Amino acid sequence: MLILLLLAVVSLDALADHPALVAGVEPFHRYISSESSLPARDREILILRIAALSRSAPIWNDHVPTARDAGLTATDIARAGGMPDDPQRAWIGGLIPARERLDHQV
Repeated sequence: MLILLLLAVVSLDALADHPALVAGVEPFHRYISSESSLPARDREILILRIAALSRSAPIWNDHVPTARDAGLTATDIARAGGMPDDPQRAWIGGLIPARERLDHQV
């Protein structure tokens, strides 16, 4: 599952030399990036967290503006990057551990 999530946040430009891979990944990428029922705010938290854990600066940099547009504050974005949670922002604290538990189920 984690591999699929990582592929979903990989820039399709990075795969440009592999058209067959782009053709297979693009529909999933589009769904995860914009068409899923997950609220944009939650989706961006998870994408930023995956980018931080995988140390993907390009994905992080691409999604910070999108996260801001989705309503995340600078503090929310910093927390997605690994800053400790604040009890008053518990909803973010719930999303990140839930996403990280997926790593252990793969």
